Amino acid sequence: MKSKLQTSISPDYVKNWDMGKAIRELIQNYLDSKQEFNCDGYLRWENGKAIIKDYGPGLELKHFAMGVSEKSSNARGKYGEGLKLALLTMARENVPVELWTRGSIIRPVIEYNEAYQTDLLAFEIEPLPYQTHKGTTLKFECTQEEFEEGKSYFIDFYKWGNEEFEWVESNKISRPGGYIFVNGTRVGELRDSIFSYHLQESEVGDIGNRDREVIDMNEVSQIISTMFAKLESSIAIQAILSRLASGKTSWESESLRIYEWDIPRGGKAWIRASRAVFGANAVFPTGNSKIDRQAEYHGYRLIYGLGWKWERLLEEIGAIPRADKVLKEASHNSKLVAQKNLNELEQNNLAYAKRIVKSHYLKDESLRVSIVENLALMSNGTSTEVQGLWNPKKKMIYLNRKILTDKKETLFTLLHEAVHQSTGFMDCTAEFEHALLDIGVKALMQLDDCQEK
Repeated sequence: MKSKLQTSISPDYVKNWDMGKAIRELIQNYLDSKQEFNCDGYLRWENGKAIIKDYGPGLELKHFAMGVSEKSSNARGKYGEGLKLALLTMARENVPVELWTRGSIIRPVIEYNEAYQTDLLAFEIEPLPYQTHKGTTLKFECTQEEFEEGKSYFIDFYKWGNEEFEWVESNKISRPGGYIFVNGTRVGELRDSIFSYHLQESEVGDIGNRDREVIDMNEVSQIISTMFAKLESSIAIQAILSRLASGKTSWESESLRIYEWDIPRGGKAWIRASRAVFGANAVFPTGNSKIDRQAEYHGYRLIYGLGWKWERLLEEIGAIPRADKVLKEASHNSKLVAQKNLNELEQNNLAYAKRIVKSHYLKDESLRVSIVENLALMSNGTSTEVQGLWNPKKKMIYLNRKILTDKKETLFTLLHEAVHQSTGFMDCTAEFEHALLDIGVKALMQLDDCQEK
């Protein structure tokens, strides 16, 4: 005996839904049923007809009322509307559809309702001709493209149907980019995103709407920012920094808000990623051309164009320092070498260089020199070897022991640092180059005077 279940749902509701979105809702119920009741099921499309079948307990009539939902927080559906709106969409499009469950065949129809004096969705119900049917079966007509579109909303099918899919961080971050998944269901798009992100509603709360098209972008930015701050792997971080280094923007570079205090102490993943992209000798410029050129002279690489937000983060966590910081002090990986412990050749070359510099240049200034094994400037835990360094705080010239085996190199380096001491000028500046040239000119003039005499 046939009966009818009337609803108050207008056919104008969710007018933007097409068959792909309708099928999405039916597949969602199928996946939730399999998960909740640990039952089998299958999806099938053949010759223009689709079947969605699960062997769960079936649907009760109350499930056809708007808003009725008994799903847990880890289910894909939650509003209690998807099934009804999917059937509404199919009825509106005149798509033949039947739902078999609990001994009944249910068909959606749109018909005029006298009480409301408008067209509304209703369900025609008749008994199944046999009682051996188990679970829930949906049969409807659609194209294969529509069926695949409906499946594409779910990570269960998306990752198998996309040859480019790969996990970057298992169950958290994937490629290709552009989507947000919650509980395994695609709920929104991220324009120009490097990655897609996979969240759990039990952890992040409700961030989307029933249409799965609109998401709270501020909330998403905060959630994913926290995710990146706590990553132990550097792969995804490296991809963002690489995009920044290339001068191209992304959703991540524009939308993430990560602060130094969000990152676990040490920031190992971020430091690894920074070094992989920019190198261990990367420094940020100071805006002072003299300091920046000196940093380059000592082998550091100036990094431009990341934007204040990213520069501040990388500097604060110790990934990339400012140029002036690495030039402030010299460090070494062994103790200072006492000059009495130098060999005879080293002692002779050092004594010669000190005598020449003191006699012909620093006549009225003190000349304090220390010898260091493997003299280096420190940056990010790595070092750049240098031959000599003037430390204005300690008023000391440091020389790398390696140069003392060469008489000319010893004199050149000591004189070079003595000019820094005397003038205060930095490397690679016009003033410093002029001061060095002035020494050579005066030496040539004195030599010429001696020859004339």
